[in-house]
Amino acid sequence: MEIFEVSPADRWAQLHLLDSSGELRWFSPDYPPRPVESWEPPASEWRDLRGRRSEKRIPDLTPFSSLLVTRKRCLDVLPVREGVDYQRLDLRADQPDYTLLNPLLAKGAVDKSKSVFNYRPGTSAILSIKEWAFDEKAVGSRTLFTVAEWPLGIYVTDAFVKAVKTNRLSGLRLDLLWRSDSGPLVRTPYAEH
Repeated sequence: MEIFEVSPADRWAQLHLLDSSGELRWFSPDYPPRPVESWEPPASEWRDLRGRRSEKRIPDLTPFSSLLVTRKRCLDVLPVREGVDYQRLDLRADQPDYTLLNPLLAKGAVDKSKSVFNYRPGTSAILSIKEWAFDEKAVGSRTLFTVAEWPLGIYVTDAFVKAVKTNRLSGLRLDLLWRSDSGPLVRTPYAEH
């Protein structure tokens, strides 16, 4: 098994969620709810890297905060299961081809005895994870998930990556974090991550 961290690939338009007044809507940077209890579909628009409204270079998949934006057709080819891997959060009718996937928490997925954490001085707050290690049994058959130790991250397994590559889905950068046959991989310092 291999575990990858998901991040946006360069050059693609980014989805922006808007509140009822048309202002950008953000999720809490701390601990987003998993699952979300109450969801009202927000308005949305695609913007280029300069923040201008755009309909060019819209990706198949892209992260937004701790959510994964996906074309609905991608759900037919990705090995993900609603209620196991993700919670589906729909957008308003102005983006009918897209939906948001809220990756669900994989409890105990991070092997704390083998991972190396950097803590905020004098606290137990994790600043970064220098070396990742996962418990295969806790990950189980999930292919998309998040972890309590780093809740803004989106993680996928090699089965998910294989489907992305096979179907040539655009918009994601996939960084290998851990391989079951070789253990943790050393990560770059947090500031460079």
